Amino acid sequence: MLCNKAQFIKDVTIPDGSILRGGIRETKIWEVKNVGNCVWNKNYKLKAVNTTTTINVPPVSLTKDVLPGETVQLSVAIDLPTQEGSFEVNWMLESELGEIFGVGDSGKSPLWLKVIINNADATNTPIISLSPTVTEMAPTPQFFEIKPGTFIVNDFYLETCDFEWSINNTSFQCEENSLIRREPIVFTENGTGFENGIVIDLSNQSSNSTIIATTNSIDIEAGDKLVMGVGCYDGALECSVLVNLVFTTTDGASSNLWTIGEFYDGQISVMDIDLSQFTGKTGTFSFTGSSLGQTQGDVIVWIEPRVLRSSSPTPTVTQLPMPTSTSTPTTVPSPQPSPTATPAPTPVATDQGPLAEFIEFIIEYFRNLFSN
Repeated sequence: MLCNKAQFIKDVTIPDGSILRGGIRETKIWEVKNVGNCVWNKNYKLKAVNTTTTINVPPVSLTKDVLPGETVQLSVAIDLPTQEGSFEVNWMLESELGEIFGVGDSGKSPLWLKVIINNADATNTPIISLSPTVTEMAPTPQFFEIKPGTFIVNDFYLETCDFEWSINNTSFQCEENSLIRREPIVFTENGTGFENGIVIDLSNQSSNSTIIATTNSIDIEAGDKLVMGVGCYDGALECSVLVNLVFTTTDGASSNLWTIGEFYDGQISVMDIDLSQFTGKTGTFSFTGSSLGQTQGDVIVWIEPRVLRSSSPTPTVTQLPMPTSTSTPTTVPSPQPSPTATPAPTPVATDQGPLAEFIEFIIEYFRNLFSN
C-alpha cells in the first residue's frame, strides 16, 4: 500500500460539462478519501498542474489532519476566464516532502475542473464552502482494548528504535535501514487497518534471512502480560515467515514463549502471554522473524506490541484495638525434635545454547518443509 494515495468519491459542486458564465469566481469541491497509510497534515497542499490557463490558481493547504480511511472535501476558488469555450484545470495533492500524488489505481491521476464558458447559457450557482472540511468517519480499530485498571508499561511501537536490531547476525540502526518502519495505521492480510504497526520487510534480503529485535531490560511484576498481533502485510501474497519470541533474564536463563508460522491466509495471530512466571525478574524480549526459503513477499506486521500491567488498589489498613494484658500461667514447653533442614535445590539457569539450537532446529524444519 502506498503512503500517499487518494480515492475520488464524487463532485460536490460543478459536475463535468457544466456551463458557466465567465469572468466570475467559482469554487470547485471534490470529496476524496485518504486510502494511503500516511496522515495528510496541514502541510499537504492541493495545487494546479499541467494547465495551460494563464489565470493564477494558487495552491490550497489543508486546514485539518486527514487520517487514513477518512474522507475530506477539498475545495479551490478559481476565477473563470471571460473567453468562451472549453475550460479545464487539473489538480494534484502534494505532501509536505514534495511528493505529488492523486487518485486512480496508481494514485497518479489528477482531480479536475472541466466546464464550458458560455455567457448566454450559464447556470452558475452560488457556492458557500470555501475551505476543506473533514467528514467524521468511524475510528480505526484498536487490536487490543485497554480495560479499566490496566495500563501500558512498555509500548514497543514507540520504543522500536531503542531495540537492538540485527539481520543475518549483522547489527543495524532502525532509523538508518528500510527493513523496518512504523505505520500509525497499518493494513494487514485481512484488509483491516489497525493502529500502531511495526512493519518488518525482508522481501529484498537473501533467502532464509533472519531478523532479530531485542528490547531493553524490563522489570516484570505479577499480572504482567505481553500482547501483540502478528500477520502478513496487506498485499504481501507470498509471505511465509516463522515468528519466535524469547524472554532472557539477566542471569542468562532463556524461555521460548511463542513460535508460529505466518502465511498470507487472511488470519491474524494473537499473542497474549501471561508473564507471571517471571515475577520479580528482569530481562529482555527477543522477537525473531525468519524467512522460510525465498524472501520475496516476506513482509510481516507486529500490531500494537505492548507489555500491559493490572493496577491493584492499595490495601486499606484497619486500626484494631490493642489487647488487654492479663496474667496467664507459665507453661513449660515440651521438648520437640529439631526439624531436619532439607536443602533447597539450587536454581540452575537454563543454558541459552540448547534453546538457541532448538529454535534453529524449528526454523530449519519449517524451511525444509516449505522448500519441497
